[in-house]
Amino acid sequence: MTRVLVAGDSMVKYVEQNFPSRRGLSVSVAAHRGIRIEHLLSMIADDLASFDVVIVNVGTNNTVGSVNMCMDKYRQLAQGIIESNPTLHVAFSAILPRGQNRYSEREQLSDVCHLNDHYRNVNAALAQNCLERGFTILDSLVDSWPGFLSRDGVHPNRLGNKVLADFLHREACALSTHLERRRIQKSYKEFKASEWSEWARQEHFAINLEVDFLHFVCMQFNILQQ
Repeated sequence: MTRVLVAGDSMVKYVEQNFPSRRGLSVSVAAHRGIRIEHLLSMIADDLASFDVVIVNVGTNNTVGSVNMCMDKYRQLAQGIIESNPTLHVAFSAILPRGQNRYSEREQLSDVCHLNDHYRNVNAALAQNCLERGFTILDSLVDSWPGFLSRDGVHPNRLGNKVLADFLHREACALSTHLERRRIQKSYKEFKASEWSEWARQEHFAINLEVDFLHFVCMQFNILQQ
C-alpha cells in the first residue's frame, strides 16, 4: 500500500477528515498554521522516511518577496525532502488564489488582484521546476477555486474543504497507481535480467563442458595413435 503525506499550511487543515475513501491508500496530513515554504522542512523531516509520496501545499503565506526568492525556497525545500528520503516522490500543489477579505474594509480588490498575479507567476515557475526535476505539479484546481473560499478570502469554506480533499485524494491515487506500475516494471526488468544471467551462466557451463569433452576425445585419440 502506498503511503502518502500531505504536508502544508492551514489550507489543508480539514483535508484528512474530508477524504472520500482510504481504500488502497494510506494518507497522513501534517497541517501547520501560518507555515511558510522555508519553515516546512523542519516540521516534517523526521517523518519523511515513512512515506512513498509527499504532496506539498505551501506558499500561501509567502506574500512578500519576488518569484525568484520563492523559487529558491521551493528548491531548498525539495532538496531537503530528497536528502531526507531519496526514494520519495515529490508533488507540489499550486498556490490557490485568494478572494477579498469580507471582514476587512481596508483590503482593496486591487491588492488581492496583485497578490493573485504574484501567485500565478510563482505557480508557473514552480511548474517549470517540477518539469525539470521530475516532480509532479498539481495545478488543475486553481481556475475553479475562487468559488470555494470562506469569508476571509484565504481559507476554504465547508464545500471548499471537501473539494480540496477530493482533489488531493484523486491526485494521491493517481500517483499511487503510477508508482505501483513503476515498481512492477522495475521488478519485471530485474527478473528478466536475473533470468538472462542464469541462462548465460548455464550456456557458459555447457560450452565449457563441450570444450572439455572435445579435449578429452583428442587426448584419447592421441594415446591410441601412439
